[in-house]
Amino acid sequence: IWLLDEDADFTGTDLWRMLKDAEVTQSLIVSPSVIDMRPLPNGTVPGVGDAAEHKPVASLLQTESSCKPGSLMCQHQAPHKVCHFRYVTFLEVMFPLVRQEPLLKLLGNECEHCLHERSVWGLDKIWCGFTARMFNRSSRRTCAILDRVSVLHTDHRTMEKWGGHGKLKSTVMKVYTEEQADTLRHHMQDNGFSSTSTCVLPPKKVKFHRQKKHLRCVHPRKHEPGRRRRRR
Repeated sequence: IWLLDEDADFTGTDLWRMLKDAEVTQSLIVSPSVIDMRPLPNGTVPGVGDAAEHKPVASLLQTESSCKPGSLMCQHQAPHKVCHFRYVTFLEVMFPLVRQEPLLKLLGNECEHCLHERSVWGLDKIWCGFTARMFNRSSRRTCAILDRVSVLHTDHRTMEKWGGHGKLKSTVMKVYTEEQADTLRHHMQDNGFSSTSTCVLPPKKVKFHRQKKHLRCVHPRKHEPGRRRRRR
């Protein structure tokens, strides 16, 4: 089940690859990596067509108002080109894919104080740990970020909760902070808020050489200095 924020643009996302990579991870909660389009200095937000003209930065974590572009936590859900995917203990509630069984647990009585009336603040810090505990899984492999697949976060900030200069209204921030504190207070053992991750590299490419009687599979290797090349 794919849960999306209102400011997601997946017109350029390879959905088939996203589903295949999600299956490879064997994780219960996954998310495509996020390319975040920040508001420009004049207050406008670049559109999808302008994406290549503006340097993308990773998503600002909802709970880290002091997060600055380039910092460790800001880069957490940005695509890491060398990785096929990354196992994480923290996954932001933005564009996650959640398997049905974990979602029912998160929405049910087992996950008390996980969801509140006004927000889901705090859920992203505990749901990997909570889900791992409910299904007897390793908390280090329950959540994953898909680095080969990205979603564009347009970040228009048009909802009522946003005030001037693209900041949350003080009254909204107060409520959200209180709700987050309540979640963390009741789920201290599940708190996995960390930028650490385990990078899983893409599978090695294999070349196939067709011979007369059979197909021979060889791994590509570089020519070593001093070694004579074999002529075919």
